[in-house]
Amino acid sequence: MNSAVSAAGFRTSVEWTGYDGRQAADAENIHVAVLDPARLHGTIAVSDGGNVADREKTSAVAARLGSLIGVNGGFFITSDSDGVQGTVAGLSAVHGRLESMAVGSRAALILGDGGRRSRIADLSTTVTVRAGAATYGVQGINRVPGKVRNCGRPGAAPTDQPRHDTTCGLADDLVKFTPAFRAPLPTGPGVQTVLDKHGIVVSTGGRGGVAPEHGSVLQGTGAAGNWLTDHARVGKRLSLREVVRDSSGRQVRLGPGDSIVSAAPTLVEDGRIRIDAATEGTLDPQDLSFGFAWSNVRQPRTLAGIDGRGRLLLVTVDGRQPGVSEGFTLGEAARFMRSLGAVQALNLDGGGSSAMAVKGSLVNVTSDATGERAVGDTIQVLPGRRTS
Repeated sequence: MNSAVSAAGFRTSVEWTGYDGRQAADAENIHVAVLDPARLHGTIAVSDGGNVADREKTSAVAARLGSLIGVNGGFFITSDSDGVQGTVAGLSAVHGRLESMAVGSRAALILGDGGRRSRIADLSTTVTVRAGAATYGVQGINRVPGKVRNCGRPGAAPTDQPRHDTTCGLADDLVKFTPAFRAPLPTGPGVQTVLDKHGIVVSTGGRGGVAPEHGSVLQGTGAAGNWLTDHARVGKRLSLREVVRDSSGRQVRLGPGDSIVSAAPTLVEDGRIRIDAATEGTLDPQDLSFGFAWSNVRQPRTLAGIDGRGRLLLVTVDGRQPGVSEGFTLGEAARFMRSLGAVQALNLDGGGSSAMAVKGSLVNVTSDATGERAVGDTIQVLPGRRTS
């Protein structure tokens, strides 16, 4: 049939649209870390290696920091066509500083007070720049203007809804760059404004160069570039307001000991299995071929949860290794986290990114043929006294 269709001038493709997830896996290789905040003498935090624009292996970060336990974090850019590799595709906060904005209201793990107050919630972000009485909405932090990985930003095309592993476009885009962006700044049409640490405009002109060690950069395209041209005058102060809220509208205030890592979807909420795959863009009920294998076929997974005693659960399951470890579907992941006593749980980045390191050494078997994958950010459990 394929030959006949091709001979008629049509292109063909084949996708599996069925999977018998009812058949139990032959084997699973699972690692579980249970972290009790009441007995924690160190800190639990998100680490991006100090540079949001690079990639590093989870075990390498753990070894460098002297971590007790480390797992990979959220989704990140893996191709130059989608942005700068290593930058996070979703909400990220490190040491209380917002280093990437949310793409829609998606699941996130909030590590408050160095991991002593942790919770999982759907979070959204709003960032506004003000020049006198004039304001403009910032759409991104530390990403290429015009490119929104996993979509979810207002005005984006072809959709403003979350859409996993999809890059949407924004014609009118305003992006902030922080000192943690240590790659060359994106170039191209638009306007760039450099601010010192007090928010005073140092320069306005074409895009490019590097982010200042103390200060920030704004890049605008389309209408956002016009706004910068009109309002970002040298010597004038621009103020930025950053707000993180959960789905109830409650503001999440960030201090120096707070971190956030986000991914998707929610697996367990209020003690019940609640897989929010459609709303968070990892599955499309109107197009069952979209995200089917990612969601409903067994894959390597990294999971995070909070149990009824307030303990943090970090879990990896290996996959794509027949007879050794098959991995979880999202449904199996949710049921497993619930079996551990999780009252809240979410799915972190998985596949070849899934990794757990104990005292700097990789303990699971990663699925990429080339070995452990370098990732955008990680969750690290650090020993020692708490530092401010």
